[in-house]
Amino acid sequence: MSVTITQAELKRFAPKAKAVYVETLLGNLDILREAGILDSGLRLSHFMAQCGAETGGFVVLRESLAYRPARLRQVWPSRFANKSDAYLADLCSDQVKLADSVYGGRMGNRKGTSDGYDFRGGGFLQTTGRYAVEKYCAQLGETPSPGSLDNPVLTLRFACLEWKHSGCNEWADQDDVLRVSKAINTGSATSNIAPVGMEHRLHWLVQAKAIWEHAQNEPEPAADPTADLAERKEAAPEPPTKPGWTQDMSFQKVNELADQGSRLAQMLRRIKTWIWGTAATAGGAVSLIDTKKGSANVFVEIVRDHPFVTIGIAALVLGVGIYFAVKLVERYLLTAVADGRYRPRGGQ
Repeated sequence: MSVTITQAELKRFAPKAKAVYVETLLGNLDILREAGILDSGLRLSHFMAQCGAETGGFVVLRESLAYRPARLRQVWPSRFANKSDAYLADLCSDQVKLADSVYGGRMGNRKGTSDGYDFRGGGFLQTTGRYAVEKYCAQLGETPSPGSLDNPVLTLRFACLEWKHSGCNEWADQDDVLRVSKAINTGSATSNIAPVGMEHRLHWLVQAKAIWEHAQNEPEPAADPTADLAERKEAAPEPPTKPGWTQDMSFQKVNELADQGSRLAQMLRRIKTWIWGTAATAGGAVSLIDTKKGSANVFVEIVRDHPFVTIGIAALVLGVGIYFAVKLVERYLLTAVADGRYRPRGGQ
């Protein structure tokens, strides 16, 4: 058994989600199921929160390297804080060059090549680096290439492998968003490095929990109700009944007894007819009540402004009490008739 995701829930979670993300996710829930992500609503909430944070709400397909000098200093202060505006302006004019400066020589990317740009972040968890792509492709039996991160189904598989191998299911079970975020953003749940964009990850987690945290597991498929129907009919004993009478306790049976001359049944019929008539009248009257006054004296106002409403409600309460008393008498009457202990006598 597992929880699931619907298109309406995705729309509620990420209203601006690109169609490719929605179609890929809804069409490949088995990938999440195999990774254990759909084992609970809490696991799913944490997974969706990380994906939402990494993709800006399922909008970003590939990492953008369109930066201005000031922004470069904010994102990578250790690399660019002391660089001149001219140097940074030159990097910003060439994304391949910028990617090599940022990602070249690490994460399996070869320095001085286009690896940094080709293997920049992509997909559901913005998988980054030649090493990660080659590792996941090897596990999946796929051939790695610069276009691997443009394949939405493949990046969903990458995301689930990263999630599972990083132990995120266990951290999600403990509702530890910090360790989940570290595992995804820094590569280790026990890292001393603070995850980038933690405030966004918390925001998306709140959104996800509101939708999926308490999601119920889908029940196992029910057995075919038509299977072996004949055999089950033969095996099931017929309930015992009295000749000519059923165990039906309906108003129709009371009417039949009343028509046959039962004075008790006739009395029950009159009382039940009065009860339903009173209920209908009171129901119409209750609709006149203004429920938006918000006053502590609303009951006093209703009595003063709507006396007939008060009478109707009182009659309804009285009617309910009488109704249950009638039902008890009715049950006794029909049971006695079914057992042969009572027969109608007299005229109508």
